Amino acid sequence: MKMSLSTVYHTGPVTALYCHGNSVLSGIGSQVHVYCIPHPELHQSVEILPARVIHGIKQVFEDGLSVKLCVYGQKCLRLVDFDSVTMTIKPLDDVLEFSDWIWDVTWIQDSSTKRMLCLALGHNVIITYDIDQQCITSSVHCQEKCILYCAKFLTSQPDCVILAAGTVFNQVVIWSAQSTLSSTGRVEPFHRLTGHQGVIFSVDYDPKSRLICSVSDDRSIRLYSVVFDGTAGKPSLRDWEKMNTTLLHVLYGHSARVWDVRLLSSSFVSIGEDSTCCIWSYEGRVLKKFKGHKGKSIWSMCVDKGENYVITGGGDNSVRMWKLQQQTMENKESVTRSLDLRLVPEDFPRNTMLLDIERILTITNMGKLILYNQATDRCTNLMSDELFGSYTVMSVSPNSRYIAVGNIHGTLRILHATESFQFETGQYLISDVKVCKGKLFSVVWLGEDKLLTTASQGIVNVWEISHHDNSIDIKMTFTFVLAPSKHRWVSTAKLAQEGSRIVVGDRTGSLFVYMLVDESKTGELIQTFPKIHGKAGVTYVCCHDNQVYSTGRDGMYRMFVWNEDNQLDLLHTNRVCKSFEWLEKLEFTEEEDIQIHGFYTNMFMIWSMRQNQKLLEIQCGGGHRAWDYCCHGNNATFVYVKTREVKVTNIEMRSNQVVVKKCLHGRELCDAKHICSGIDSSGRPVNVMVTCSEDTSVCLSVLHYENSIPQLDVCHSLTGHISTVRCLYVCSSSQSTNQILDAEKENPIVHRKLIFSGGGRAQLKVWGIEARFSNTENVRDHTSDTRGKTKSETCDHDLALTSELSAENIVPGIIEKLPHQDTGPLIAQGHIHSQLTSFKCKKTSGNENNEPSVTCDKYENSKCDKCTLNYLCLAGLQLSQINRKCRKPWRQPVDNSDPETRILDLSVVTPKDLGHIKSWSLYFVSAACSDGFLRLLAFDEVSREITIVASSSYHDHCVLKTCHVIVPNNHVIKLCDKDHVTGSNHWPMRIVILSAATDGKVAFWDITETCKEFLSTNSSTTTSSSVNEKESSKPEKKLRNIDPVFALELHQSGINSLYFGKYSGDTYILVTGGDDNAVHVSLVTMASDDTCMKVKVIAKGKNTSAHSAQITGAWFVSPDYVVTASIDQRISVWKLTVENTEIQLMMTGCVFTSVSDVANIDLWKESDHYCLLVSGNGMEVFNLETYGQSVDPVLTDILTKIVT
Repeated sequence: MKMSLSTVYHTGPVTALYCHGNSVLSGIGSQVHVYCIPHPELHQSVEILPARVIHGIKQVFEDGLSVKLCVYGQKCLRLVDFDSVTMTIKPLDDVLEFSDWIWDVTWIQDSSTKRMLCLALGHNVIITYDIDQQCITSSVHCQEKCILYCAKFLTSQPDCVILAAGTVFNQVVIWSAQSTLSSTGRVEPFHRLTGHQGVIFSVDYDPKSRLICSVSDDRSIRLYSVVFDGTAGKPSLRDWEKMNTTLLHVLYGHSARVWDVRLLSSSFVSIGEDSTCCIWSYEGRVLKKFKGHKGKSIWSMCVDKGENYVITGGGDNSVRMWKLQQQTMENKESVTRSLDLRLVPEDFPRNTMLLDIERILTITNMGKLILYNQATDRCTNLMSDELFGSYTVMSVSPNSRYIAVGNIHGTLRILHATESFQFETGQYLISDVKVCKGKLFSVVWLGEDKLLTTASQGIVNVWEISHHDNSIDIKMTFTFVLAPSKHRWVSTAKLAQEGSRIVVGDRTGSLFVYMLVDESKTGELIQTFPKIHGKAGVTYVCCHDNQVYSTGRDGMYRMFVWNEDNQLDLLHTNRVCKSFEWLEKLEFTEEEDIQIHGFYTNMFMIWSMRQNQKLLEIQCGGGHRAWDYCCHGNNATFVYVKTREVKVTNIEMRSNQVVVKKCLHGRELCDAKHICSGIDSSGRPVNVMVTCSEDTSVCLSVLHYENSIPQLDVCHSLTGHISTVRCLYVCSSSQSTNQILDAEKENPIVHRKLIFSGGGRAQLKVWGIEARFSNTENVRDHTSDTRGKTKSETCDHDLALTSELSAENIVPGIIEKLPHQDTGPLIAQGHIHSQLTSFKCKKTSGNENNEPSVTCDKYENSKCDKCTLNYLCLAGLQLSQINRKCRKPWRQPVDNSDPETRILDLSVVTPKDLGHIKSWSLYFVSAACSDGFLRLLAFDEVSREITIVASSSYHDHCVLKTCHVIVPNNHVIKLCDKDHVTGSNHWPMRIVILSAATDGKVAFWDITETCKEFLSTNSSTTTSSSVNEKESSKPEKKLRNIDPVFALELHQSGINSLYFGKYSGDTYILVTGGDDNAVHVSLVTMASDDTCMKVKVIAKGKNTSAHSAQITGAWFVSPDYVVTASIDQRISVWKLTVENTEIQLMMTGCVFTSVSDVANIDLWKESDHYCLLVSGNGMEVFNLETYGQSVDPVLTDILTKIVT
């Protein structure tokens, strides 16, 4: 049997861009993707430069509707034909490879109609290549022989080819291949541009304006004018040789290195390492900064021929189009003006609000309520009452029909304009009500006709407003008292649950939930979130899609859901962006975007969560003032009080960004795992994946096919980690099984999984995932696959354990009966009817970072056409926080006592592995930590508590990898067969954990007795060292210390990849790859009795030069194949041959992956082949197919037993 690898999907940094008409071509790895704009749609993906990275796409010439392009990267190039009508690419020739790195390419058409290409190479060489003859016709070297960091052809006339080369010596040398050779056979540069303090990354030239621009490592942009002697047309070679340059500007606008620049007719564009695209005027002003890319670096850009938009490609794998509108190019600022309210000199504005984008309300210090209409420039005096002078609180109802004002004397006044009466005409109704003796602290509208007021001592009243004929009826419906605090008044409130609950936020940052009791007309406090938004206050509460959102001045917005007890559970917490701390309001748009209103330093800002950029920015002096904002369509009005004046800003709101290709992560991927699979209506696979990255996020994605082209949709970005997320582990949830529902009711397939994520600051988080496929046929589950679930859960192991732990082998009294749960593979056979098990937990538990431990059975959801993904955060901890008192029920205090410790790998023993009722919801987690410890933790899915069980510092080096395997306990099984054993302390399996460290050793740990002891001394809901411990009075128990039962020294240095699983019979296979570029394969046997585990190596082999760099991924496939991946970007397939005690590794296949800095691999089984997922600086999916005659498993088993 043989195996072959073929690429299915790849995404990574966008390193080249080209636009033509309504098409955008992007170079990602070795592929070119064709998109249609302005409504982005992927039309085609073609591999152009196999095993290379595309760095440039240049048009060489245009022939009608066909465009000839040169795609180049590294040392290779290839000519392709692009049809602008069908938007398809077709390679014309084979890949051409040259002796040096290609920096730039230009086309030369001479009089003899020969097709010639000029290439600028990496050591300052210009070569001319004849395409028809397929040979190099000339090669000219510059006298300045050095490594170039960039090169750009300024002209490409047959008799005048000018090159500007950015050298390692911080200079731009300008020279021509047609210049006279010196005595050394090289060409002297005729001009140099100096002044940069770093290497040159890009040069551009505009022949119309005769400007040259260079960008550098020193973050500067230098703009030069070029002067030629006595020529008005195209300058000749002689003119270039006598050129003069004048430095016009040295500009700084980027906060990091500047990668590229493009000169346009009226402005120029630069991109940099700070993920910012800057639009500059030729006077040196920054006209606009486009910030939408995540992470660091925009690597490529292009501008359309009409200069209508600029397209950027970033390291976050996304392609974005930015509109270069005229007002943007001119930096048209919003117009701010002061209103003339015609006040007497002694009077001044106290508060201001908007009825709509045209009408502005202002209350003055002398008690005047003035309505100003911008359209008519008219002021209407609605009220003049000295009782409302000096102090007034004011609020406008959502429909702008009611105006509520309260004063220092406890009077609430309502002004109402009916449909027949208008405020401007002076025909409106006024009614007063005495609320209290003291002043009113706040007035908040709960709806169109419901109002909330706060008086002294925290007394809160809810009022219902109605009007009859010519009168207003104000009726108090509920009253309650706010919890004691320093600032005891309501800052925001919202009715929920059909008016039976009211969610209240106060000025001290706390949230309260009150139940409104109709009988007593009071509010009963049922829930409190003390200081959940810090000390600066809760600013906004709203309801959207049966969920509650809150914002505060801590830079966070939080999402809550209602549980079955009609109480709020915190689902997750989101930080908008760095330094954006003062959030005031959330607004949900029809485009499924969340727009955040708030203040950034001294500016009012609106931030788009979907576009990851600010939509609006207005200088106003900050948020410590009266202000209001209103938007209607594309027109917006912002009004505020400053220096005793009412200032109004009118601005047009238009989004100038179009996302052509969505982003994945802002930094390199550290790990990626497959979760589950399905089949779409056309029979193509749909795969759900999870990835983690250095950008501290975990992404849930769906890989599916659209128009026969694989595409990746990121459904969720899970936040909560405070440092790099290094590792992931996926397993099935114990609270429900994968089930197929009634197809006639169009109910989808439901998968419920757990994801464990670990990373920096020794932080561990547990997420619950729900995946629903729209098609009910041929659904497969990653964790129940025929290849085995993960590193240790192989199919052979499942079958063996199932047979050895069958009902006939288990005696009552040893193991209690398991609840009926189907955990087999998901293959739909006809119509299977079953009831969906609820995924819920009762008890509230906490974790760190304001992140919730949710107790409800509802998920934050996102839907694509093929699959709906939902998630919720179950629990989390930092290892340095064990046994610390939790003062807040939803989070753990951050402790930086050991900030350097990182969790580098995870392995989870699931309830299915254990197979006994006592731990049906308990997961044992082994964590490989950078401080030299292997830690064992327990997670209870019902109570949602994480407990540290045991630890060991055996390695005394950084522990890099860990995995586990379940070994049948033959001693107990034999006793069960003979019916000689009673009691529940004998397990028919033993849990073995493996760990690998930088000392080159692999250690085997039998943790069975440790788990038994933990289960015997801890219940599923109360543990002595739980991170969610609420009572600090309990004595701390000393953690168990565990020792390995066997150790194997394999590598000279660190072990970066570890696989351990069933080989055949009682034989297990161990595959490791390390920093020493070596692959080691060992066959071991593990014999167990009731108390200990014995490990013996029966065969071993190695390849000391398997790769040319460290090996970061290894996996055992089929009876005799091993797949390895390395930093050298090679995926290798090895065939194993066992001879006596020696194992021979013979390479049978090797492919290049476009993913650089490979971090890890994952593998799962599809219907007739394997799929391989490679993660690193990007992500790539391979099909691993077998063909030819397979090895007989029975023969393999016999051979293994003979060797044993």
